[in-house]
Amino acid sequence: MNNTRLFYIVFMCMRVVLYILIVYMIYRLLTGSTRFICNWNEKYGILCPSCGATRATLLIIKGQFLEALKYNTLYVVTLFPLSIFLIVDDIIIMFARLFKITKKRTLIEILLEVDGEVKYGKEHI
Repeated sequence: MNNTRLFYIVFMCMRVVLYILIVYMIYRLLTGSTRFICNWNEKYGILCPSCGATRATLLIIKGQFLEALKYNTLYVVTLFPLSIFLIVDDIIIMFARLFKITKKRTLIEILLEVDGEVKYGKEHI
């Protein structure tokens, strides 16, 4: 097994673990009373650009979009939809490659410059 194939397999496993952790975090946010502390705010006494993003995410998950806008408007309008789009695109293309429907790369692989098309010839095994 060459280094490129090994790196790609590790990269794909890390993404799957990350998505499982995201689902777990959403579950914990919806079922438990967790309190997140902003280290930036604790140390410097000013709000960081991401302050309110956790509360906004929780409100979006609960379907309260207008309330989420009050916590962090930039995050709700741009970053949250973009991250959801990237995650869904990544999952769809990973499954399509698993069932050999496509060989194209995901946007995350393109942004991180990872070669998503791994050659499985005899010389690479």
